[in-house]
Amino acid sequence: MSSAQDTRQPILETRGLSAGYSGWEVLRGIDLTVWPGETIGILGHNGAGKSTLLRSIAGLLAPSKGAILHKGEDITRVPVPQRVKQGIVLVPQGRALFPDMDVRDNVMLGAFRRSRHDAVAAWDALSGEEPFLAQRKDAIVSRLSGGQQQIVANARGLASGPDVLMVDEPSLGLSGVAVSALLEFLLRLRKNGITTILVEQNVGLAMNACDRFAILKNGELIGVYEKASLPKEELWSLF
Repeated sequence: MSSAQDTRQPILETRGLSAGYSGWEVLRGIDLTVWPGETIGILGHNGAGKSTLLRSIAGLLAPSKGAILHKGEDITRVPVPQRVKQGIVLVPQGRALFPDMDVRDNVMLGAFRRSRHDAVAAWDALSGEEPFLAQRKDAIVSRLSGGQQQIVANARGLASGPDVLMVDEPSLGLSGVAVSALLEFLLRLRKNGITTILVEQNVGLAMNACDRFAILKNGELIGVYEKASLPKEELWSLF
């Protein structure tokens, strides 16, 4: 991280964050800083705590210790709807779409905290940027391919007007063509200045999409690296 960037306020921080399930601590003492406009990858073995970290930041899982800050404000106990309103948005692993609803309705659910005018404007902007949405707006989601469903899930996240967009394992189960389209989406987020936290097992996708990488191992943060300084032997040992 450059000294110039270090003088700016982080958009998101976790301080000593610990979290888990049913008394089992999955994350321990995570100190992570996310800067405005960057795409940061969260890497690690299955079970390392990557999704738990995103769920904690989103408010779906209450931390057992530590704090989460958004633009310097402590949001550790802020409810999920309020976090979404503040711009903390998660595109979950598995997409969590409503299979019997059409494409447009699924996307518009992401804008539930916005005014009708802003929600419609968000749809117009998204469908203009991603023609598939306009072409298949009346299609039932369960009839779409995995790659098409991921487009819908991504658009739903963007419809909320995110400050920080967290995307959990988006390439899971996708074809090579769909992964290429996903990379284009992630690069577009960076170009548009949307801060993105990406959990991803596809090494090539992560390396092409991210500016920095945070590596988790057994629930602990063992390092945060710029792309150029990421130790390749450490990276490949994770997958």
